[in-house]
Amino acid sequence: MHAKNDDNQKILRLLRSNDDTNLELGFQLCVGLKGHYNQEVKQALRQFPVLCLRNGLETTFTRNLRRLTVFPESVSDTYQELAYFSGPVAKYKKDEGIPAELWQLTGLQRLVLTNNHLKKLPVSITQLKQLDTLLLNNNPDLDLRDAFGKIKDMNLLRNLHISDVQFTKLPIEIAQLVHLKQLHLSLSQNLDIQDALRKISRLKQLHELSLESSEVLHLSPEITELKNLRILSLSDNAFEYFPDEILALHQLQELNIGENKIASLPNDITRLKNLTVLQLDYNELEELPEAIGQLENLTELTVVDNFLKTLPPAMAQLKNLRLLELTDNYSLEIDREEVHNWLPNCKIIW
Repeated sequence: MHAKNDDNQKILRLLRSNDDTNLELGFQLCVGLKGHYNQEVKQALRQFPVLCLRNGLETTFTRNLRRLTVFPESVSDTYQELAYFSGPVAKYKKDEGIPAELWQLTGLQRLVLTNNHLKKLPVSITQLKQLDTLLLNNNPDLDLRDAFGKIKDMNLLRNLHISDVQFTKLPIEIAQLVHLKQLHLSLSQNLDIQDALRKISRLKQLHELSLESSEVLHLSPEITELKNLRILSLSDNAFEYFPDEILALHQLQELNIGENKIASLPNDITRLKNLTVLQLDYNELEELPEAIGQLENLTELTVVDNFLKTLPPAMAQLKNLRLLELTDNYSLEIDREEVHNWLPNCKIIW
């Protein structure tokens, strides 16, 4: 039995109605058609992989599914729209919990569990052996000790995102996630950052660390043990001085320390020879040191909304610089043509 064009259009209207009853009816019609519907219907069905599993539809697709965003129907419409835009989703009634069928998607590599009101991760998450990236943002009551214990044996897990969890001490179990390469830990104002860094420093393979929006004042010396760190983001914190500990991270390639209260950069910033991206936006810098000209690998330098009065001539040495952003430095007085002559291959945004 093949669907007529009118049938396909009817099914599409049901699947796109954002109404659970209509959605269920659309799937039932597709089951009756035994796969004989058009490509547009196939694509619409694939937005709901859990329902596909439940109804035995699009089995090749679900078997090979790599990315999924999961959320309760109570989340905001804006978040739902963004989730649908990013790829397949699984939506569920909050009182029913995460659908059990989800754990059959054993090929998943990226799982987004943001805004799920989780207190504990389901035990069945351990079935997702191929998982590479796990987002647990905005689950404020999540038991992290329990969560780390469940994911510690996921040997392919490389990227972990956690935010807005109401804890003061990071569980020691995080040190068991030895394969992690990226750790994003943000919106955690209650976190004892010194204690957290002592534990994070055991993650020797870490390439990227984000500690954003957590009211961090100081770093602990243990961060210098992250010898393989390439990307560090410390934006939107409370630093008043450029942390000396950063200068020991010689492999660092990208540093974002914007949205703090930093008034000057150390001359020793030259120790960060491998920096390609340096973001200093929304600080209190009145000048850049001459030494910045020795960061010869820099390709991007942004100093938006500071108090710059001039620029050092040594910036002419930045032959690889391709983007220099200086907007909203209202006290900046310099011959713009001269700066363009210093950096002829660089896009400069004033």
